[in-house]
Amino acid sequence: MLHSSDSDLETPEKHLLQFISVIYEPVSITFLLKCLPKLKRVQPTHSSFNKESLKLSINNLKKQGLLNKNNQCFPHIVENITRQAIKDGHFSEFAALIEHEAPVSYLYGKVPTRCWRAMRQFRIGVYTNNYDKIDESLEYLSGQCKEQFEGKTPPVLVAGESFDIDWFRTLPGSLQFLLLDSICRYSLDYLDHFQPVLSYLQDEKAITVSVDELVPFHRMRASYLLLQGRFDDLEQLITNHSDSFQGSGFAGTLAFLKGDNEEALRLYNLDMVQLEKYFGRDGSFFFGFPGVFCVLSLLARNTADDPFTIRRYIHLALTKYQNTPEATVYKFIEAVLRSSAGNMPDMKVLTEQLLTDNRSFTTLMAVLCLHWLGVEIPEDFQKTLINLYEKAKTNKFQWLAMEVAHLLEILRPEDLQHGDAARHLQAKLECRSIVDIVIPEASWKKSLDELITITSRTKEHERTTRITWLVNYDNDTLS
Repeated sequence: MLHSSDSDLETPEKHLLQFISVIYEPVSITFLLKCLPKLKRVQPTHSSFNKESLKLSINNLKKQGLLNKNNQCFPHIVENITRQAIKDGHFSEFAALIEHEAPVSYLYGKVPTRCWRAMRQFRIGVYTNNYDKIDESLEYLSGQCKEQFEGKTPPVLVAGESFDIDWFRTLPGSLQFLLLDSICRYSLDYLDHFQPVLSYLQDEKAITVSVDELVPFHRMRASYLLLQGRFDDLEQLITNHSDSFQGSGFAGTLAFLKGDNEEALRLYNLDMVQLEKYFGRDGSFFFGFPGVFCVLSLLARNTADDPFTIRRYIHLALTKYQNTPEATVYKFIEAVLRSSAGNMPDMKVLTEQLLTDNRSFTTLMAVLCLHWLGVEIPEDFQKTLINLYEKAKTNKFQWLAMEVAHLLEILRPEDLQHGDAARHLQAKLECRSIVDIVIPEASWKKSLDELITITSRTKEHERTTRITWLVNYDNDTLS
């Protein structure tokens, strides 16, 4: 909500505030004076300001907590103000004028300015259902602007932190999915709750999409329930909407986490058969978390053929779902398999990926794989796990908190609190732990730095090895 509702403002200041909310980036008095007279349909804004009166109005808006020092609306109110401009019928004129007077460029200009304007274009795209603007801006924002917006994705900024169910329900189903998928993914990656978003996902009477479009929404919610450890709710969701989960791997994942690996593998196989009907035998594997848990179930069974099957599944996941959030996880699991075969990957490359990929699930799985490799876990990695545990516990991602606590109990046996917490959560959730499905390579007993050095040298040697073919060409004959 606004510190001071724009409905309490005089009409010129109300329109001014709405106009600034659409601009989004830091804005000068000079630019505003240039633009405001060009507004045709919004009366009496264009004729109400000169330089002095505009300064007074800007200062008044700042005093009311509506603008910051750069003449921008604060993030927690900007979307509400823009949506009011839409309700008042002014948004289209505002957006068209701003795009004309301050055009976006993804190639030229200062990076911060490009980022602000890309974010502006994303917002305009969302509020006008313009998918071209959404796609173009997202492509730029995902590569250049993460730090400027504190790592938050554009859908989180526009819809997650300022969720308005009445507005959201008016969006097309495809746009709802685009926004919700990004918000939920961000929530799971960084363990941040957006409760109004979750409430909307859970209330199927509120969701304004057709029954045929509900499949991805059900799977989205299932991923959330999984990390939360709400296995009874997950089971009910799968049972009530079985059609939404055909070929998804969620049924097998639930059985695996409940400790019945034989049943899990049976259910995974059933879903694989379903996937093969859609994609063929050579191109099918589970998307998202179920793919990782399917691999873990095979690791837990550990028959002679399982390593080959796991490698095939990992290859499918990395090729079929390019840029999958679970990519780093798969590569660490593959390192565990290759270690057993005496063919370690370059661990320097892997650890560098881990340092840049701080997703919650990735952090847990990567450090767990290092533990399975018998590596002494560095102190900074352990501190990262402690922070992850605290955040997971606070925001009620109980399954994740339990697994991190189990791992911390092994890594830091002197900290009794983690072991007690792990056992308490495991009893509460009535599930198995994945921490002990692989026996660590106790014979290694080397630091991570030593492992990186050894594998890097091995890979360097491989890169400098060449095969030479000698051929003879004589009398028009090659031999």
